[in-house]
Amino acid sequence: MKMQSLNGDWMLYYYPNAASPVNTPDALNEAVAHVPAVVPGNAELDLSRAGVLPADLFHGTNLLQAEMYEDYHFWYVKEFEVEEDSDTYKLVFNGADCLAEYFLNGICIGSSENALVPVTLDAAAAIQKGKNKLAVHLKPISDVVQNSEYNTFLTRYTFGLNIESVYIRKPPHAFGWDIMPRAVTAGLWREVNLQIGASTDFKDLLLYVRRIEQTRAVLQLCIDTEMPFAAGKTPVAVCIEGVCGEHRFKVEQNLHFKAGQVSFAVDNPKLWWPYGYGEANLYDMTVTVSRGGVVYATRSFRFGIRTVELERTEYTDKKNIFRFIVNGVPVMCKGSNWVPLDVYHSRDMERMMPAIELMTDIGCNMIRCWGGNVYEPDVFYEECDARGIMVWQDFGMACHAYPQDDAFLKVIEDEAAAVVRRLRNHPCIVLWSGDNENDVGMVNYDGNPDENILTRKLLPEVIKRHDAKRPYLPSSPYVTGAQFEADAVEFAGEDHLWGPRDYFKSSFYKRSKAMFISEIGYHGCPSVESLKKYIDEENLSDIEHPQWVLHSADQRENTARINLLPKQVKQLFGAVPEGLEDFVLASQITQAEAKKFFIEHMRIQKPDASGILWWNLLDGWPQISDAVVDFYFDKKLAYHYIKTSQAPFALMVDEIEDWNQPIVAANDTLQTVSGCFTVKDGETNEVMLSGDFEAPPNANIILGGLPVMYSTHGLLILEWETNLGKGRNHFVCGHPPLDFARYAKWLPMILGE
Repeated sequence: MKMQSLNGDWMLYYYPNAASPVNTPDALNEAVAHVPAVVPGNAELDLSRAGVLPADLFHGTNLLQAEMYEDYHFWYVKEFEVEEDSDTYKLVFNGADCLAEYFLNGICIGSSENALVPVTLDAAAAIQKGKNKLAVHLKPISDVVQNSEYNTFLTRYTFGLNIESVYIRKPPHAFGWDIMPRAVTAGLWREVNLQIGASTDFKDLLLYVRRIEQTRAVLQLCIDTEMPFAAGKTPVAVCIEGVCGEHRFKVEQNLHFKAGQVSFAVDNPKLWWPYGYGEANLYDMTVTVSRGGVVYATRSFRFGIRTVELERTEYTDKKNIFRFIVNGVPVMCKGSNWVPLDVYHSRDMERMMPAIELMTDIGCNMIRCWGGNVYEPDVFYEECDARGIMVWQDFGMACHAYPQDDAFLKVIEDEAAAVVRRLRNHPCIVLWSGDNENDVGMVNYDGNPDENILTRKLLPEVIKRHDAKRPYLPSSPYVTGAQFEADAVEFAGEDHLWGPRDYFKSSFYKRSKAMFISEIGYHGCPSVESLKKYIDEENLSDIEHPQWVLHSADQRENTARINLLPKQVKQLFGAVPEGLEDFVLASQITQAEAKKFFIEHMRIQKPDASGILWWNLLDGWPQISDAVVDFYFDKKLAYHYIKTSQAPFALMVDEIEDWNQPIVAANDTLQTVSGCFTVKDGETNEVMLSGDFEAPPNANIILGGLPVMYSTHGLLILEWETNLGKGRNHFVCGHPPLDFARYAKWLPMILGE
């Protein structure tokens, strides 16, 4: 099999929905507006490059000009040559956004209605040797959304924003979100390829770990192939080979049909561990199926030997357990929510590796792929495999009730099956989650989430059909029918903590009964240098200007984040500093202290608490947000604080209790950590506490305490030296208001400069 790339230069034709329709590519001519296009790409970016739209769509309010093209037809056209003779030709579109018709040499060879999953079309009947012409017609979504039925189930349980999105399989954020602007895009946003020749891959291949015993792991391989039927008992030879460093294994067994399963044991396996708990060992696997010496199917891939469980209880009257157990070990999950890398997803790959490097550098051992986003490409999951980063994978639904009719159920069934089959062999995937916040959306309007067929019946069935032994959560946060009936949603073991977004140590945060927080954030203003890249100089001092407002939420003049930004600063410092530089610094300090507290507060509660996934790592467009790295990859102060707070081993300070401030050693590794420590007054350098310690594996210990008062403001510097290396952390004593100028002087000490 050969794969011929059809990426690169195309031509883009476009016209409004109200114009005379073009039904075939033959009707495209010079009279139809057209510009050069690039694939992978988005139509809006092509129009921008051609000068039809502004050159920088993200500056000021320029993005608003792109809205008119939501109701346009777009035709992508490319000519290409085929030299090889073959009985098999397939066109593979890895991302077509969204309602598409495909024409090859004037013949319609198929259609699709889902931007989130690849489309493979049989091109053999239309292709010709030599020159070929490929055309893709992307229709506007307006007719579909306007003519769809929005019954009471859909209108009752909506968050009130973008209900039009529920019938369209585009990333939900495209219709506007509090973290992304409205950008209902069109384009061939991932690679386009021509597959020449029959594939030798498996129709189906799942490898999973049934159990891990003391010195061996028991694995099971389930396969289906394209092997032709042969009568009699001609054996089908299955060969499974794995190599991880010096460790190798080879298994050979016979089947008597094209499909079946092989169970086998691996002695003394090298296990895959999340970051901080051990090495993320990966085996280079090769699976081959042959008969009579003829190879019918083969696949090479990387695989991690590990088990994962989600231990979860469903009490309605006390705190619930919610924790991940990997290879029999409870894991403290620390990480972020992975949100869109760009408004225009054709540019995701440019940002992918830098974003992954940030995720690794800041110390994440888990990432939650949020349900309002796209499904990431293979390289993302491969990197998570290699770096020991667990992935919590939402399916692509967020903040709405979705249709429950048979036609829509079929759409989601096909989408989910494609996603599960593509990702299931990755050890990094530790959880499938049905959606984002749809349960709580129903509960908010007196609905029982168990009525949602998609997440209670359909998705569990898809996972049962295509995966094995991997946890599934119907929603995040998940509200059980029992909790709904008992009016006990507050006892959910896992929760999103947004609420009033007031003082970050308020009772809302401290009294939460959640043992796992999968969303929590706090605003932080980007640097002045970044602000200048998308807000005009004359508007920089007016945070209520439309340019600020647009870059703080969706495109509906939502001022919530802008209004909160100065209030959160005033809450911590008692006043909002004058001047943009000081305002930005005060905002970033506020965000940094908040996220530091959220992470350390959860770590200190271990083993009761088991994880925190803060919101979020990186912006997908220039904005004022909860992200700790802005769109231009400029790190906010919170990034540096989080890097310390998420280290596998760290010292931290608990809140005052009984006139005492405990010093806690949090050891999220599987080895004993021994060493010495000091706690100093950051201003006088006086040693307040010191000593030697030995922290047992995967546990917290209290090293001592300081006699302090709520009214005392000051800075503590914690330093330690252990068999794992040196470390440094800080703690700010006292309740607000803090003195901004005094804190600013502390920053070099806090950052170890």
